[in-house]
Amino acid sequence: MPVPEKKRPCGNAGQKFTWRMYPLRMPGRRHFLGHHRDRPLANRLNQQWLYHQSKCTAVLVVIGCDGSNSVVAKFLGLRSLRLLPMWAARGLTTIPEGHGFSNRFQQLVAEGVSFRLTPIDDKTLHFNAVHFRPPNPKEYTCSHHRVRDPMLIRQLAMKAMPDDVAAVVRRCDTASLSLAQLCYQAPWHMLLQPFQAGTVTVAGDAMHAMGPFIGQGGSCSLEDAVVLARCLAPTVAADDRKLDHKCVEKAISLYVQQRRGRILRLSMQSFLNGQLIAASSWLKKVLIKAAMVVFFGGNSHGHTDYDCGSL
Repeated sequence: MPVPEKKRPCGNAGQKFTWRMYPLRMPGRRHFLGHHRDRPLANRLNQQWLYHQSKCTAVLVVIGCDGSNSVVAKFLGLRSLRLLPMWAARGLTTIPEGHGFSNRFQQLVAEGVSFRLTPIDDKTLHFNAVHFRPPNPKEYTCSHHRVRDPMLIRQLAMKAMPDDVAAVVRRCDTASLSLAQLCYQAPWHMLLQPFQAGTVTVAGDAMHAMGPFIGQGGSCSLEDAVVLARCLAPTVAADDRKLDHKCVEKAISLYVQQRRGRILRLSMQSFLNGQLIAASSWLKKVLIKAAMVVFFGGNSHGHTDYDCGSL
């Protein structure tokens, strides 16, 4: 029986959590899992026991779905994200009397900005304004490439927009506003990225961060969830509900194998679309369009016909 290395409380007020850290069981590595927020997960992954209200749960699988700045991705050795010369201002607006926009995705393009408006229901709208130049470099925090001032973000989102669209942004919930530089995982890295180490893997933006140019980031993450659940389901014995470590490794390997081709295709198409928008010379635009024809055969909407299968 392994002896716990350390024991300490964590969690929110009113909750009693205690991590007990056990040696890592992965080939060639021996690390420990630390506090989920006070210390990074990188180099401290795998088996741990979580005590909550006198109940003990063994954690044998780690799935990093913690976004583009994933510590699990860093642990796996995934390449660092690249930054695009574009900044996206996002927010939500709720209009109690109804917004009056039709139930369809709308896009407006002006000089230096591309604005997207998406109705969520008859009263709530989501907007996304992509700018091709930084608003004010002094406002950025170097580590996250973000602007924090909601007034500045709202002003940028309304820039060069017609009155009806500007009115939507003006009435937005300032708490929902964000402005961040767009980042992506280089598509050619998808070919050989180590998406798995033992029973540790990644999903969502932690696996395939991409720009918003084809609108598939969220749906691709949902596909990850479906495929991963389908692969892991047979590893659970119907009688005792116990997980076999080797079976889980094989299931995760199958998941990575099934997802690699799909995310490579989406990442490449999103990358080329982003480069096409950012290109300043006509020659570069022609070359990018030619590459899109070569890779996708002129069918720019073919990715929407993909079926990841059922559970």
